[in-house]
Amino acid sequence: MKYIVLLSLLFFSCASVQPISGGEKDTNPPEVVSSTIDSAALFVNKNTVTFTFDEYIKAKNTQENLLISPNQIKPPTITVKNKKLTITLNDSLKENTTYTYQFNETILDNNEGNPITDYKFIYSTGNYIDSAFYAGKVKNYITKEPCDGCKILLYTKYRDSSVVLDKPAYISTTNENGTFNFTNLPNDTFYAMALQDGNKNSKLNTDEYVSLPRKINTETSRIDTFNIFLNKNSDPLRITQVAKTPPGVFKYNSNQPLLSDSIKLIINNKPVLFSINPSKDTITTIYKQLADSLDILILVHMDTFTFDHTEDLSSIEYTIKPKITTYQNYIELTSKTPIENIDSAKLTLLIDSVYQSIKLYRIDTFSFKINYNSSSHLKLSILKGALTDINNKVNKTDTLSIAPYKDLETNLKLTIVADSNTSYILTLLQGDKPYYTQYFTGLNDLILNNIKPGTYKVRIETDSNNNDIWDTGDIYTNKPPEPIFLSEPFDIRQNWDKELTINIK
Repeated sequence: MKYIVLLSLLFFSCASVQPISGGEKDTNPPEVVSSTIDSAALFVNKNTVTFTFDEYIKAKNTQENLLISPNQIKPPTITVKNKKLTITLNDSLKENTTYTYQFNETILDNNEGNPITDYKFIYSTGNYIDSAFYAGKVKNYITKEPCDGCKILLYTKYRDSSVVLDKPAYISTTNENGTFNFTNLPNDTFYAMALQDGNKNSKLNTDEYVSLPRKINTETSRIDTFNIFLNKNSDPLRITQVAKTPPGVFKYNSNQPLLSDSIKLIINNKPVLFSINPSKDTITTIYKQLADSLDILILVHMDTFTFDHTEDLSSIEYTIKPKITTYQNYIELTSKTPIENIDSAKLTLLIDSVYQSIKLYRIDTFSFKINYNSSSHLKLSILKGALTDINNKVNKTDTLSIAPYKDLETNLKLTIVADSNTSYILTLLQGDKPYYTQYFTGLNDLILNNIKPGTYKVRIETDSNNNDIWDTGDIYTNKPPEPIFLSEPFDIRQNWDKELTINIK
């Protein structure tokens, strides 16, 4: 017995623990092995179908991603247990109708989360399966980029508020290429619209992109392209004050484009000057506040907006921090708050350690420029009190070293062939950000100097009504957006002039 025990102890002491190998990672989605209603079945009269999969499953975003056509007014009841998915329609089944179920990544395997992407289940309550199809693409009207995840909505009846109030009969979604595809549709007439549905409710909400409606017939209409845009704002005019602005600067945002000749800005019973940004939705004014409380009135046509601005002036403490930007023939001296005065006697400019005289020129309320002619190193000494802003705040003593200006010597010549009686807005885009904007009419040769190296596009917006802004479309009046031309990307290289001819006639 002792011998046996000894051998047993020896056996266990020599054993080693090895990790269990899990093999290769599962990358396959679950597969349907059976369903309580056969695929492509006819004369179906059951509103519940149960799918059995080859592995344990879970569901995600079922109400958003699971598409059932015709679209259901009442959301279906969906349950998942082990390897089974049960879907119960809460709407009554329609006679002689083909039903399709698209999972669209709503069903995943339980362990790795691999989604089903292309499974489609079909049956009919009548004696045939509908076979009409409708396909196409959705693009952004301005950027021309495809819309990934846009919805295409098909309505059997249409009114101008359908996309806001009504449930569509059929829904499809676009892939990353912006393409969509309906199959097994009935031969019928529909009204089709595209919607970038941010909140997944299949209805148009504020700040969502939509296309104009289009009447189609699935017997003849096969492939279409939809352009989505931000619908014209039909909300009442609303103006709000921007909370955080530098002292002495007042900004107001509008939910609609504004024209300067329709606005009056009054502070403490006196009209004041103001400016409007290029997109016409922000009013900016500079005002020297002498009292802690201001009464501000903005009049836009027949609308009146009042604001009470209260600020303890004695508690405002800051020091001007000037910023320097170097250009080809001048230095621009800027501040976050409006500059009221500059004492040039307190500025000293050295170029390669040689004193230079200073001539100041005002650019706007925020900046001055100092002319010079040099590509050498500069040093600007600024004594305390050289700059005084609108709130009587001054700068500290500082010395700023300025690197030599590098002349890009790259010019872009644009020859625009356009309608001679139409106004346009040209924007040079670097990436997606505006680099330069110019208004013009008809045929023009535009020369843009000293363009920074990079990749650019030219966007030309038609201003048909001469209001200095691009007007979007309106689904309620079926009015399309004003036309937009967008060039292909092109490169600007340093010291390499470029010429482009753009024909938008």
